[in-house]
Amino acid sequence: MRSPAPKGFDDLPAIGWDYVVRIDGGKKPFSVQANRVLEWDIPDPFDGPMELYESLFEELTRRVRQLIQEIEKSPK
Repeated sequence: MRSPAPKGFDDLPAIGWDYVVRIDGGKKPFSVQANRVLEWDIPDPFDGPMELYESLFEELTRRVRQLIQEIEKSPK
């Protein structure tokens, strides 16, 4: 079994997306069509302590839940 690896925007299907969340700091080229692009300032945890991974997991979970609530409240 292969280990999962992060994928870039180029690996996404060439369709229009409702939302795209960038956590790369806007450093990489961006060619995805989206109605709304969010840029979240999330530090790269690579090679960091487990506490950093845990806090980033909690932060991402909080932000995703908040985004879902915003989407559910928005007019269709």
